[in-house]
Amino acid sequence: MFPSSKSISCSCVPGVLPCDGGSGGQQLYRLQAVSVSASAQQSLKPASCGLYTESTIACGYGAADNLFYDNRTVPYELRPIEVGDTTPFRFPSGISLGTVGLSYVDDLAVLPASFAAAVGAAADCLQIVRLSTEVRSDAEAPVPVSVGGRGTREGLLFMPVAVAVAPGGQFIVLEAGNRRLQAFDVFGNPYPYFGTSALLPLKLNGGIHYLDIDIDGSGRMYLLYYQGDGSQPSQYALDIYDADGALISSTAGVNADKLCVDPWGNVYTLGYELMEGPDGDSVASVCVWAPFAR
Repeated sequence: MFPSSKSISCSCVPGVLPCDGGSGGQQLYRLQAVSVSASAQQSLKPASCGLYTESTIACGYGAADNLFYDNRTVPYELRPIEVGDTTPFRFPSGISLGTVGLSYVDDLAVLPASFAAAVGAAADCLQIVRLSTEVRSDAEAPVPVSVGGRGTREGLLFMPVAVAVAPGGQFIVLEAGNRRLQAFDVFGNPYPYFGTSALLPLKLNGGIHYLDIDIDGSGRMYLLYYQGDGSQPSQYALDIYDADGALISSTAGVNADKLCVDPWGNVYTLGYELMEGPDGDSVASVCVWAPFAR
């Protein structure tokens, strides 16, 4: 599934009401998901209601392996949700698989039935929580461990903007501030994923702003970034690295804000162009790229 935390709709959209009830009256943030089992346009699934604050979801390998970051409560809960092709996209309350302490999450990744990781760029922090094997009340949900603090040495972080799960179960963090990748095991220890090092330096050209990372089933890493002020489509690019950290290709003009890669290497990007959704509301565009198509 492709999660989107950037899809926005207003409370004036017919039939879209706040998830907490009421008639709205202010801007709502509406999450959407896209299934990789059908065409992106046909399988667009917006949530059934809107939120007053920005949130996100993390999708696993099946309809029930997904998490919703619920920042309507403190601590912030990771709630199980189902977003399959035929399943209504709704947000539960009162049940949780774990918590995070970050009031704003830039990215969330889940290792199904195991661990979840969240990054916050403003806090220079990675939080990892061992998920409960069964749903619990909010008060009983597992708490995370925190990793990071601003710095350049191994184990420290500078503006972590995205996190992805490697095929071996490690968490790979994209640091926009340090312009590098850093690998951690599920307990928050730096992991020598790139040969003998947990660190992989990226392009250091002046003016590069890294946005997102995802990893396919073979371990290839896909990095989205832009140069300059990001006002022109030509300033955006996608770099692909192999599992050992060697740069395979660079593609210019991939103008998107977020990306997701399915196990076969197809890239789904969340664009800036608004389109009309199935309920008549405005949703962000989703494009599909096939870098290795023949």
